[in-house]
Amino acid sequence: MDQLDAKLRQKAMELQKREERIIQLEEELKHKITEVSRQLAGKEEEVINTKKRFKEEKTALEHDKKKANTTIEDLKVKLEQADKKFYNYKLEIEQSPLNVLRNELAQRQIDVVELETRANQANEQRDEYKSKYVNLQQ
Repeated sequence: MDQLDAKLRQKAMELQKREERIIQLEEELKHKITEVSRQLAGKEEEVINTKKRFKEEKTALEHDKKKANTTIEDLKVKLEQADKKFYNYKLEIEQSPLNVLRNELAQRQIDVVELETRANQANEQRDEYKSKYVNLQQ
């Protein structure tokens, strides 16, 4: 009986140790689950914040893009206006009396040069004919 009682006590002690070990493992498991849950919640919050930040950046970039497109359109309009003004100014200058006079002056200068050339040729021919005439008289 004593032996059985001792065995029973020993088995009871082993069971108690096992139970304590199981309780300890359950506590560790609960602690790990809690820690993993906390980490997961932190990661989820981080993902949400990252998504929110990317959304804000996307919105800001779209706003900047719209602003840039508006600026581009404004500059295109200004460029077209400047081109029109330049074209009109160019026409005005080309058709101005001063420009017409310049063109006429240039044409007259060309005519003068041509006439001088002809006069020089005529003088040369005259001198040549004169020398031939003098030779013929002699």
